[in-house]
Amino acid sequence: MNTSLTQTIYLIRNAVNGKVYVGKTEKTIVQRLYEHKGNARRGGEFRLSQVVECCIEYTLRYRKMHAAERIIKFLAELPKNIPHGVMVDPPLSMPDEYKVDDAVTAYQNLYVGEKARFARWTNRRPPEWFIQRTPDYDPSNFERTRNVVD
Repeated sequence: MNTSLTQTIYLIRNAVNGKVYVGKTEKTIVQRLYEHKGNARRGGEFRLSQVVECCIEYTLRYRKMHAAERIIKFLAELPKNIPHGVMVDPPLSMPDEYKVDDAVTAYQNLYVGEKARFARWTNRRPPEWFIQRTPDYDPSNFERTRNVVD
């Protein structure tokens, strides 16, 4: 994974209509390619995006690439047996007091209400929603720096 702030220029050719897109990114080519997939098959792409986000998280914590990132490029082209369709929110596996209509907000509620006592963000600040919604927020309780020896 590219953890530097270098930029990459890339070219993508649409195999259907022949149009060419030239872009510039600070992300890895795999991450940017995934973003270009758009909303074609939301369910499968959502699962792939979770893998990508886990790899990003791993790199932020340990300053190295997770082995799973080597195969993401093979997963970027989704299998034909994954049906097209709209994304369905994942089931809410939490106490009822945190559940709302939106899955993201519900899981944020859970983290602020139940997991703040042990939640930590390594080598970065917690997300704004966590900072704003955590009573008596103190950065020293949630942020840490990890020095990794190669």
